[in-house]
Amino acid sequence: MERSVALTALVAGFLALGASVLRVWTHAVAVFGFGDARSWDTLRLIALQSRWGQSWRYQAIAAGVYTLACAATLWRREFWPAATLAVVGFTGTIPLLGHAAGDPARMAVHTLHIVAAGVWLGTLAVVLLLRSPGRIRLLILRRFAPIAIPGAAVVAGAGLIASWYYVGAISNLWITPYGRVLLLKTMLVAGISVCGYINWRRLRRMRGEGGFSIVVLEATLAGAVVVATGFLTEIGHP
Repeated sequence: MERSVALTALVAGFLALGASVLRVWTHAVAVFGFGDARSWDTLRLIALQSRWGQSWRYQAIAAGVYTLACAATLWRREFWPAATLAVVGFTGTIPLLGHAAGDPARMAVHTLHIVAAGVWLGTLAVVLLLRSPGRIRLLILRRFAPIAIPGAAVVAGAGLIASWYYVGAISNLWITPYGRVLLLKTMLVAGISVCGYINWRRLRRMRGEGGFSIVVLEATLAGAVVVATGFLTEIGHP
């Protein structure tokens, strides 16, 4: 089971590296258009010579270190603390390419928000991806609740602080594109919270291996939250 977790983390690292490369190309498309974005000179300008590229390089390097650390856990379990630190370090580079760039307080809030979301929803996704018998997964989910509840609380608190930073007037929640996407994200998180509460009540009573449908729904809504967050990072805030 530990090897299964390590493989999941390693796949996530490769996905992070691939997304970093793809992000350079999409940024080049946004700046120069689709035709010119295929040029190596254009990609080099974006990745190596621009201010945006400097922050991007930090993120790409952090993704590479994280991937190597996760690969090392397949070799020796003593590398798990290093992999954990690498994950947190990579998370800290994500705000460098978003609205929080250049503001240490906002970057700290974003980093806390993402780490807490990983503790809560990321752990849930890993549990569902584990190659283990249903009864073992049930036991893990039962013990996951004391971790999920504080993670959800930190997500909500950091999210409220970030909303105060970016939304401004309450009316901006429904009159601006940023506010409307934020409302959608908030509703999705509320749905996840309801699912989490139902799961917690059901898992305490369950004795068999079934009944994971609400857990799967919770993880699916979490995926939708990630997509909504991606849109938020690219929409200008009020």
